[in-house]
Amino acid sequence: MNELHLQESIRKAVTEAPGASLLSGTSIQARNFTSRIGSGRGIAPAFFRKTSLLEDMYALCDPAVEPEGDLFLNMVLKYFHAYVHDGSHVERVAFGDIAILLEGFARHQSLNEPGDDAEVMNRMRNWSGALRCLADVPRAAYIAGKVASAKLPDDHRDRRPHLGMDIGAASGLLVLALWVQAHRNGFTYAIPCGFLTDPIAGERTTDLLRLLDAGTIIPADPARSGSYASIYGLKVDFVANETLALLQGNIDRRRCFARYEALFQAAGDKLDGTVFLPEGWWPTAAGRT
Repeated sequence: MNELHLQESIRKAVTEAPGASLLSGTSIQARNFTSRIGSGRGIAPAFFRKTSLLEDMYALCDPAVEPEGDLFLNMVLKYFHAYVHDGSHVERVAFGDIAILLEGFARHQSLNEPGDDAEVMNRMRNWSGALRCLADVPRAAYIAGKVASAKLPDDHRDRRPHLGMDIGAASGLLVLALWVQAHRNGFTYAIPCGFLTDPIAGERTTDLLRLLDAGTIIPADPARSGSYASIYGLKVDFVANETLALLQGNIDRRRCFARYEALFQAAGDKLDGTVFLPEGWWPTAAGRT
């Protein structure tokens, strides 16, 4: 899919939605979260599909289905809800329920208000880092869309597995997008995985991806070359970095450059032709960026 078209289709769907600020201003780093959400949160926007997360996943896996922005907006919204509410990935959740959850997340670092579900608010506090990657919904939909709709070279895909990895996993959204990518590119077997060292969010992300049967989390530090032992000898198709692409904050060497250096040292020529997101990374003979 044309990236400009994806971006424009997301922008149009969001700006035409009731309570648009709810979708574009919920994350901790988002600006201008306003009271407009109160007037629109119960009205489902035109792009919202009365489907489950699981149904949306399988729809996107069909290469005949055009990967429009509204599909990825639905995937992000329902993934956010499923992250907090175990089992909702198979339910056709009402938009109002998702909107209430997003509104609660916008103030999850403050004291609970009357009517708040204390258990739900505490879950969001525990998983805050992962949920921040999802809560800026248009941005998350755009990045997930870029990953899922990426076209890969026809490189013996009928004789080898698709290997996509997220070396900065948090919520697992891009691991799911890699699973969709593999199916859209015609691979019969996929190994989507993410590296995550946060034990609290890591457990929840692992559980959700397992429920979706859409990949796994490796609890290892991606800044250490030994962490990539499980993929030695395998061709790497795609490398994503959720925290780098979706979180707005300081990036230090270990959280960013050291991860790529370790990957390049471990995978070597298996990275020839690999697609990276964010773009602009490439391996060298010395294993450095």
